[in-house]
Amino acid sequence: MGLIPRDSGKIQNSLIEKDIVVSVTIDKKKLFELTEKGRERLLKLGFKVDSRERNQGFEHRYFVEKIRDVFTRCGWFPFKEKSEIDLVIQKEDRTIVMEIETGKNNPEQTEKNFEKLLKFKANKKFVIATNETALAKIRDLIAGLDLPQKESIQIVHIRDYLKAPPV
Repeated sequence: MGLIPRDSGKIQNSLIEKDIVVSVTIDKKKLFELTEKGRERLLKLGFKVDSRERNQGFEHRYFVEKIRDVFTRCGWFPFKEKSEIDLVIQKEDRTIVMEIETGKNNPEQTEKNFEKLLKFKANKKFVIATNETALAKIRDLIAGLDLPQKESIQIVHIRDYLKAPPV
């Protein structure tokens, strides 16, 4: 925006003090998430605010967008929330599906997400954990489930996935 750091910091602090945004660190980046008050203010000013975003956390949305961008740059066609799956990515006759897990879902929801992937026809299927805790929780949960073909789904950490995405 062409601001000097001092002015940028003042604006950030003002927005935080007025409860318009909260500071969140994701992927070693300082980001800002709108609060409910911030959403209301934007709506009053005539801006569109996607109400669906409230159902998914900021960290979840961040990584969905990051992965979507990687595939878009490589000529794939990503679809968010297709058939209730976080990302369905297609190119020619190939399809990759993935669920992003932050570790905040209850075990029943994580199992439901896993089952959605199992039912979907795709060349590759992934559950991507955004942190070590989520990765351990998912692996423990899935190991205890008796699901047919559960080995067809790769469970990986986001860091490892982004190092070598299957593009």
